[in-house]
Amino acid sequence: MCRLLSLRGITAGFPQYQKHLMNKALALIVLVALAPLGAAAREPAKPMTDAQYAKSFRCPESLPNDAARKAETQRFVDWGAARHPDWDLRRLIAYRVSLLEANGCQESLRNIREASASQR
Repeated sequence: MCRLLSLRGITAGFPQYQKHLMNKALALIVLVALAPLGAAAREPAKPMTDAQYAKSFRCPESLPNDAARKAETQRFVDWGAARHPDWDLRRLIAYRVSLLEANGCQESLRNIREASASQR
């Protein structure tokens, strides 16, 4: 990238320290010019609607490993917090259970029932 930002032809008659300063100035100008593009890329996207999320939902047991299940659970929590900041934990869990039921995630539902029964 430094070669792209070089002012070789323009700075041919300048002392070395001035060439260095001009290259730094050019790099700074380019960064300032590109900053709005980076800011736009960092803006969070609108969270999916409930219907969009429901369509993208996959049963945890269909995921390849625990890391994928953990990542998918985190995606759900992040989505819920962004889309429904007014929901409490009970409402978020109820929605997740409804997704599990709608998608026939029998293994996950069985695990929830067993965990719930063991805490009574």
